[in-house]
Amino acid sequence: MDLFIVSTNLGPSINSFFVLDDDLTSDHFPIFLTFDFSIADWEKFKLELTQYSQNVKNIESIDLLNSELSNLIIKASYASIPRLSSKSLSII
Repeated sequence: MDLFIVSTNLGPSINSFFVLDDDLTSDHFPIFLTFDFSIADWEKFKLELTQYSQNVKNIESIDLLNSELSNLIIKASYASIPRLSSKSLSII
């Protein structure tokens, strides 16, 4: 049995999931998730990301650039994708 765990703010956004047939030479099968982010403000996300991206133009280290870009995407998502309260969720 394979499991997947998501945070309470992502749980309600899961549209569907299924286990892929190919085990990829592992003892676990990959799980494919689809999310519904229709409540996101994608224009705001693009604007936030564009504004934040000015900070990474002069970074030459690929590791630091990767870290900074990941953080920028997370910051833009927090600014543009509403979060649900874990109190409003029920455990199935």
